[in-house]
Amino acid sequence: MKFELLKYNKIKVIIEEGDFAKWGISADEMVKNSPHTREIFFELLREAEKETGFSCNNARLVVETAVQANKSELTLFVTKVDNEEERALFDKISKAEKLQGEKKEKKEEKKAAPSTMVELESFEDVIKMCYAMRECFWGSLYSYRDKYYMVMLPHYIPRASEFGAVCGEKYRTIIEEHAKVIIKNTAFLTVRNKFEE
Repeated sequence: MKFELLKYNKIKVIIEEGDFAKWGISADEMVKNSPHTREIFFELLREAEKETGFSCNNARLVVETAVQANKSELTLFVTKVDNEEERALFDKISKAEKLQGEKKEKKEEKKAAPSTMVELESFEDVIKMCYAMRECFWGSLYSYRDKYYMVMLPHYIPRASEFGAVCGEKYRTIIEEHAKVIIKNTAFLTVRNKFEE
């Protein structure tokens, strides 16, 4: 990956073939708006801040993409929206995208919600899972009745099931209401940073 600060509010990110291999996705998949690619994108922004000082500070962002013909490299241009004219344009685009998203959601309403929670017997199991799944950063960790519960993005569940039992979405609601919150949102990353494998 390469980062280049173009202006105070614009950065260029070049994602190379090795980066796609590391994340287990293709250039085509990277330009799609999915939970996995959003997680990767936010990790890119954290790296960009370390490398160049480019900080989003909860600003609205406009992202432009350019894929090489052989699809071995993807270039992202990320711009912070920081004036009224740009914000008005951004809001117009966002409303159009929201309407498209709502139509899509209606079509998918009848599909069952994917599971997003795994029950783990011990904290040692939590640590093992966090180290084995190094590609994960986002996750929330709960403790309830001497067991641990990790909420994560749905596409990680098959891998996480090697370490614990997959829980239904109804049980997730109970956990989120009654369990003790140990780490909110950054559980995978925090566990790896604070505990040795």
